[in-house]
Amino acid sequence: MPEKEWNRADSPVVTIASFAPQLVVITSKQRPRKLTIHGSDGKYYAFLLTGHEDLRQDERVMQLFGLVNTLLEKSRKTAEKDL
Repeated sequence: MPEKEWNRADSPVVTIASFAPQLVVITSKQRPRKLTIHGSDGKYYAFLLTGHEDLRQDERVMQLFGLVNTLLEKSRKTAEKDL
């Protein structure tokens, strides 16, 4: 299985070319903002900005999703279904 491009040490460094002119405010209880950055590689990267929150819980959830994705990729049955 090939490594993801962003996970390779020999990949070129992507720098910030520009920022989107506006933030998108997401209509939810905490009203997070979505920031879009245009990279030097021509791709757009979205970031979620939150305030007054404990980001440790978000980090744990992201770790859990990463673990689940890894387990799904390693199982032949789930990999065949592209889960």
